[in-house]
Amino acid sequence: AAERLETIGATASENPAEARDFVRDLSGEGAGTHGLEGRLRRLCASTQRTAAAAGAGFDVVFKQDGTAVALPAPVAAALWRAAQCGLANVASHAQASRAVLSLGYLPDALTLDVFDDGKGMDPNGLPGHPRADGTGFGLAGLRERLAPLGGSLEIESAPGEGTVLAVRIPWNGTEPD
Repeated sequence: AAERLETIGATASENPAEARDFVRDLSGEGAGTHGLEGRLRRLCASTQRTAAAAGAGFDVVFKQDGTAVALPAPVAAALWRAAQCGLANVASHAQASRAVLSLGYLPDALTLDVFDDGKGMDPNGLPGHPRADGTGFGLAGLRERLAPLGGSLEIESAPGEGTVLAVRIPWNGTEPD
């Protein structure tokens, strides 16, 4: 109970900070090179704490490849939502002991991958639309968010072998392609 109360307190104190970051990103003031990285690191830590408090703890690690650059708000928001969606799915479905969130700044693209070592699944069994019980909006919504940016979402998995959610947004270094 004490651990859960600590998690509730930590989450309550993080939510206003995340809201401020989101508003700064929308206004263009938060588009610095470390804004998204910092938010993703906090998301990893928060996800790990929340999972531990729920009794389904797993380690969450953040990695960055390449040199960070300032990103337009829609691009940063799409990558942020992809990270949220991926880690939420790990927490809800994977039964993992470890997840890795990786942000990549490549010469021709931005990438965000969420890998877990959980139970895996058959990606062909994913619903193409939300389920009748009100779940299943995450991946469909993420695909819709990526489409205007020319981005793609792929799910790689097999039963017993973990899962990778892979996002790619074409990028020439200054503006979305």
